[in-house]
Amino acid sequence: MDRNVDEKGQYQLGCRSEHTSAVVGEVLYCWGGDQDRLDMSHCNFSTKKQYASTIDAFNFLSGVWSSQPTRGTPPLGIMGVSCTTINNNIYYFGGWCGHDTCYHNSLNCLDTLTLQWKELQPTDNNSVTKRNFGGMIAMGGEGEPQQLLVVGGIAPRSTTTQYHPQFKYDTIMIPGVDDRLRTNEQNIYNLSSRKWIVPSVSGQCFPPTNNFIIERINYNKGIMYGGVVADGIATNSIYLFELSHNIINWEYLKPESIPNDGLWPEGRHSHASTIINGISTSPTLVVIGGLDRGYELVNECWLLDTNQYNWRKITLPDSVTGRFDHTVSSFVLDPNHVFLIIVGGDVRSEEEKGGVIKWFDATVTDPNVTIVVELVFNDDQWSVGPVLDSFNIPLLYEQILKERTKELIEYMTDKEKELQVINESLRHDLQVARINNQSLQKALLESEKKISEMQLLETKTLGEYEKLKAIVADKEVYITELLEEKTQVEEQLKEKQIIIDEVENLKIDISKKDAYISKLLKEKSQQQEKISFQVDNLECLSDVQVAEKKLFLIQGDKPQLMNWEKYGLRIGVQEDSLLPSETVEAAVVALVGGQFQFPPNTVLVSAVYAVSLSKPLLKPLQLEIQHCIDLTGRPDLGGYLKFAIAPLSTASLPYQFTLVEGGEFRTDSWYGSIKREKFCLVSVCVCDGGGGGGGGSSSSSEVSSADPLSEPGASIRTKNLSSSGGNDTLLQQHQLEELASTENRSKEFLKAETYAGLVHYEEKGVEDVVTFTAAKNLNALLEFIKKEHSHAERGPHKYFCIVSPDGYIELKFDAPQEKPFTGWTIEPHMKPVKFHQNEIDNFGDKNYSLPPSCPISIYSSPDAVPTLHYSVPLEGVADPVTLYIHRSRRTAHSIASAAPSGSSSHETMPVPTKRRKRGFDIKTAKQKIKQVMNENHSDFAYILESSLKEIANKLFEANIIAQQVQRSPTYDAIASSFLSMMNLLDSKSDLEKHCVKYLEALSSVGGPIEFAANLLREKWTAALEGALQFEQSVKRVRTNNE
Repeated sequence: MDRNVDEKGQYQLGCRSEHTSAVVGEVLYCWGGDQDRLDMSHCNFSTKKQYASTIDAFNFLSGVWSSQPTRGTPPLGIMGVSCTTINNNIYYFGGWCGHDTCYHNSLNCLDTLTLQWKELQPTDNNSVTKRNFGGMIAMGGEGEPQQLLVVGGIAPRSTTTQYHPQFKYDTIMIPGVDDRLRTNEQNIYNLSSRKWIVPSVSGQCFPPTNNFIIERINYNKGIMYGGVVADGIATNSIYLFELSHNIINWEYLKPESIPNDGLWPEGRHSHASTIINGISTSPTLVVIGGLDRGYELVNECWLLDTNQYNWRKITLPDSVTGRFDHTVSSFVLDPNHVFLIIVGGDVRSEEEKGGVIKWFDATVTDPNVTIVVELVFNDDQWSVGPVLDSFNIPLLYEQILKERTKELIEYMTDKEKELQVINESLRHDLQVARINNQSLQKALLESEKKISEMQLLETKTLGEYEKLKAIVADKEVYITELLEEKTQVEEQLKEKQIIIDEVENLKIDISKKDAYISKLLKEKSQQQEKISFQVDNLECLSDVQVAEKKLFLIQGDKPQLMNWEKYGLRIGVQEDSLLPSETVEAAVVALVGGQFQFPPNTVLVSAVYAVSLSKPLLKPLQLEIQHCIDLTGRPDLGGYLKFAIAPLSTASLPYQFTLVEGGEFRTDSWYGSIKREKFCLVSVCVCDGGGGGGGGSSSSSEVSSADPLSEPGASIRTKNLSSSGGNDTLLQQHQLEELASTENRSKEFLKAETYAGLVHYEEKGVEDVVTFTAAKNLNALLEFIKKEHSHAERGPHKYFCIVSPDGYIELKFDAPQEKPFTGWTIEPHMKPVKFHQNEIDNFGDKNYSLPPSCPISIYSSPDAVPTLHYSVPLEGVADPVTLYIHRSRRTAHSIASAAPSGSSSHETMPVPTKRRKRGFDIKTAKQKIKQVMNENHSDFAYILESSLKEIANKLFEANIIAQQVQRSPTYDAIASSFLSMMNLLDSKSDLEKHCVKYLEALSSVGGPIEFAANLLREKWTAALEGALQFEQSVKRVRTNNE
C-alpha cells in the first residue's frame, strides 16, 4: 500500500524487495515483500494487515500503476513467498512474516476479477514444511486436473515437524538466531481434491537449494536454474523436470553435453526470470541480475533457448541488471515484440565510516523501481529495443504501444492480402479442374467402346492364354526356388566372411594390447627403479614413524605445483627452474614421529617432511606445509609460527631441530610457505617468544629435565624462572610479569590448536567395539591412523578445539538419555574417559607411537529393548559434539554403529554382514550388483561428480575403464564400463576380484568418495547376503600392498 503520488497526481509504485509479480491477462499484479514504512515485528500489527490487504496493478495497455484494495483475509507470510497463476487466479504459498521463526505453509488464492482472498490450506503442522525462498508453478494441461508444484526453500529447524526420507534437509548455522534448514522437499497440491500430495522422485534430483528460479515450459515440464546450495555457494546448475501421475523425474543438464560455444553463466542466486512464449520462437528463459558466489552483483541478462538449451548474453544497462531480490515479468505484444517489466529489488551500496568503506544493501529507488524493456525478434534472435524507467514510462510507453499496435494492424492487413491472392489462385485452379473433367468424360466414352471390342477378341484367345499361363506359373515356381537357394548361399558366405574378419580383428587387437601391456610393464619397471633410487636417498632416516612416501617428476621450464594435500604438503616449482628438456625426480617422505628434539618453548604443530632431488634446481622450491593452528580472526598468533629444520643425517639421535627465519603464515590458510634450496627435515613449530621465538634464536640448547614442558612434543613451553641474581625484587617482578604474558599466549595457542576425532568399528566375538581416537588435525597423522585401523570400518570424523581450562576433553557416558536402553550394556575401557591435550600432542614422539584412544564395548541381553540409541556428549570442546551409538538387537552377531553429531542428519557407520554358506549363482549375483547400482544411481552420480577426473585416473590404472573414458569421464560411462566388463566374467573368483578392484580404486581417492565406496560395498554385501567376500577381499588386497 505505497501512497506514492507524483506531481501530476499519478500513483507510482514504491520501493520494495522479496515480493511477487504475476501477469493475468493485460495486468501485472505486484504483492508482498519488504516495503518502506512496514513494521513486521508482529503478525497482528494493523499496519502490516493494511499493507497485505492492498495489491498494486500495472496496466499493459496504459503503462500506469494503480493501488487496489482487496477483500477477505490476506496471508501474512509476505517475504519470500512463492506464487503462480491459473486463468484469473493467483496462488500464493508459504513465506516469512519478517520476525523470529514465523514461517508459513498456507496456500491462498486471489481472484483477480473480484479481488477476493480465499484460504485453501491454513498454516498448520502438517506434512508440508513451512518455508520461504522456494518456488511454485502450475502444472497440468486442458482437460486434466490442475496441480500446484512447490519445491525447495528455507525452513526454521525448530518448527519443522516431519522429515520425508526421499528429501534432504541441510542445517544452516546462523549466529544469533535459530538454525535454519535448506531443503529439496517437493509437494503437490491437487486443486480438484484440495489435498497435499508427497510425490515420488526419480532421476538426478537437485540438492537442497533456496533463492533459485523455476519456470514452466509446457503443461507438464519445467526448468530450474541457480540458487544457494551447500556451504552457501551460488550454483549455475540447470535441472529439467517432468511431472506424470504424481511422479517427478529430474534431469541434470551438464554444460559439456550441450554445444553452447563455451557460453555458460556463472553461479548466482536471488536473481529473477520469466518465460517468453513467442509465436516465432521456442519458449525462451530470460534471467536478469542476482548475486554471485562472493555476494557481488551480477550485472547480466541471459537468454536460454529451452529447445536447444543454448545460452546467449544480451546487453542491458546496469540500472536494469544491477539488482537482486526483484521480479521480471513478460507481456507479448505481437509475434515479434515482447515487453519485459522489472520491478523493485535491492542493490549493493557503499559508504565510508571512519575512513573504512563498508558495503550495505538498500532497496532500488526511483527512477529504477519500474523499468520496461522491449525485446524485438529479428533475424531469428531477440534483440533489445527501447528501455524505459519510471520517469519515461508515462512519456513514451503509450507512444511505443501505439506504434506496435499500428505495426500489428499492418501485419494483419498484409496477411489478409496474402489470403486474398491465395483465394483467387484456388478459384482459377477450380475452373481448370472443371474443364479437365469434361474432357475426361468424353475420353471415358471412347475407352468403353474400345473395351467392348477387346472383350470379343479376348474370348477367342482365352483358351490359349490359360495354357500359357500354366506354363509360366511352373517356370516362376522353379525360378523362385533357385533364387531362395542363391540367397541362402550368399548369407552363409557373408556369415563366414564376418567370422573371418572378426578373427583377424581380434588377432590385431590382441597384438596391439600385448604390445601396450609390454610397454606399460616396462614403464612401470622404470618408474619403480626411479622410486627406489630416490627413496634410497632418504633411507638414512632412522628411528622415525613413516606415514607415506611419494615420488614426483619435475619436467621442463614451466611452473608446476606438486599437490600432496592428502599428507599435508604442497611443493611449488618456479618458472625456469629447469631447462626445457630436463626432468628431475623429487622423493618426499611424510613423518608423523620419531626421535626429534625441538628448541625450548616450542611445540610441533605439523608433520615432519624430508625432500630429496635427483639433481639441484636453478631456483628454490616453495614448500607449503599444513599446520593445525586456526589463525582465523587471530592475526597476532601468526607471528609465533616458525619453520624448524634438521639435517637428514646425524651422528647420533635425536635429530636436533633449529628455527629458521622467513616463511609466511596467512590467516585464511592452514598452510605455511617457505622457499628452500638445500633440503633437510622441515616442520612447523609454535614458539611463545622465548627459546628462538619471534625474531631471535634460542638462548640455550640445554633444557632442564625437571621441567616437563621442555620435553619434545609437549604443549607450548613457559620460560625457566631460575635466576642467578639472588633475591633482587625488581628482577623477580619482571620475571613474574613475563611469565604471565607467556602463559596468556600459551592459553591462546591451546584454544587455537585444532584436533580431529575419528571413529572406527570392529566386531570382536559376541561384542561390538566402537573406538574413539583423538589426534591433531593434520592430514598426515589422520592417514597414518587410518592405516593402523585398515581392517576396521571407518565412521565420519569431527574437528574440534579444546577450551577446557584444564586442557582435556571427556566422553560423558552418564548423560541423561532421551530413549530407553533397558537390557543394554555400554562399557568404556577406561574411566574417566579423558584425553588430555598434552597426551594428544605427544602422539609421534619416540615414547608415544600410537594416538590416545578409548574402545567402547556394547552388549545386549535377550530381553533388551529392540533398538539402542545411546548419546555420549563430548565435553571440553568449543562447539557441542555428541557421539551416538546405534544398535538393533539381533539373534545372531550384534551390529553397532557410531557417528558424531553436529547437525540434523546423524551419519551412521557402515557395518559388515555375515556370509551365508550356500550354492553360488553367478548370474543372480551379477543381476543384484547391477540392481544396487541402478537403485542408487542418482546419489552415487552426485557424490562422484566432484572428483570424476581423479576417479577416472584410478580406474584406468586398475584397467577397469578405457583411455577414452579417462579423458572425458562421466559417471554413466564409468558405471557402464564396470558392468560391461563384469558381464564377461564367468567365475566367482573373477567377479569378486573385479568388484574389489573397483572399490579399492574409489577408496584410494579418499574423502566422500571413500565413504561412498564403503557404502557401496555394504549394499552389495547385503544384497548378496554375504555370498561374495568384498570386505575380506579388500582387507587381503590391502595386506598384500602393505
